[in-house]
Amino acid sequence: MSYLDLKGLRMSYEGATKPCLDGIDLSIEKGEIVVILGPSGCGKTTTLKLIAGLLDPIEGDILLEGRSILTIPSEKRGVSMVFQKPLLFPHMTVAENIGFGLRMKGVPKELFERKVDEMLELVKLQGLRNRRATQLSGGQEQRVSLARALVIEPKLILLDEPLSALDAELRLEMRELILQIREKYNTTIVFVTHDQQEAVMLADKIALMIKGKIIQYDRATTFYTRPRTRRVAEFFGWTNFIPATQRGKTVVCPFGEFALEGLEEHNGPICLTIRPEAAVVSPKGEGYRAIVRSVMHMGTRIDYEVESMDTKLGISLHSNQEYAKGDEIFFKFVPSRIWAVKCDDKSVCDNRVVWENTSPLQLASDGTKLQD
Repeated sequence: MSYLDLKGLRMSYEGATKPCLDGIDLSIEKGEIVVILGPSGCGKTTTLKLIAGLLDPIEGDILLEGRSILTIPSEKRGVSMVFQKPLLFPHMTVAENIGFGLRMKGVPKELFERKVDEMLELVKLQGLRNRRATQLSGGQEQRVSLARALVIEPKLILLDEPLSALDAELRLEMRELILQIREKYNTTIVFVTHDQQEAVMLADKIALMIKGKIIQYDRATTFYTRPRTRRVAEFFGWTNFIPATQRGKTVVCPFGEFALEGLEEHNGPICLTIRPEAAVVSPKGEGYRAIVRSVMHMGTRIDYEVESMDTKLGISLHSNQEYAKGDEIFFKFVPSRIWAVKCDDKSVCDNRVVWENTSPLQLASDGTKLQD
């Protein structure tokens, strides 16, 4: 039994033709930061509201420490939720806002002051103790909101895109603060965002949600090495999808025959997916020949569209490797950045030009050509 378990949660709003949550299962261990990641409207915030007790599911259960909390009022669940907008009390000071939950519990004044001071130090707002909430910046407001959620020592903190309104520097500071809170208090945190970078920086595990369903739940690195489907791969920056055939654990496509470690056995059509940074330029005559079709400068990287083996590929190279449209280059693949995925509801892959009559190359495990 995990610390928090969501079991078959279904939720539908009045007038909707489809459920906004369609059978959510999720297990979270104590002290973990789990990020629910997905596009707007996929059901992320609804999931948090169900856990917090602000909504009731039409089916399923929520267990906290092995006990169903569906019949427990929201204020007694031991769950704190921080929203995108801080929602501070404007007539109160910073200290009064932070200590609001303690006051509702009737905590003695001495303990109240001590815990509020501890939170002020944690969020680095000691000098603003007596400032009104209306006199704070956006970043300061969100720090107060986070301190208010933490001061009552909840069993679980829910964060609903709390950083989305902040600028880049403040977002980074708040991410570091959230990690510090987890480390110091071993707090279990469920964090909702549509920002992939934010998810990767914070999460022990990521639950990728699309259209009310969790389609992959894994550690962040797994999404970059072994996405489950094409849709997952696209969300995490895999840009090349090449029609291929899988025979057992081997994938055959115009670029050769790949034996991918960890691939489940399968026979039939598959999409070979290749990360844009998987291409490594090699000396002329080694690896695959390609012609540069377009160039886009991206700061420290340059994104190219190239055509090779009658297939268009997006590749990303360091900015010191600069080529012009029409240039000829040769490259090899880094095998760890190649994977095979189901093509979801797409019957063909976008990268295909013409390759049905092309004889595949045979490649060694490091991606180098063995024979023509």
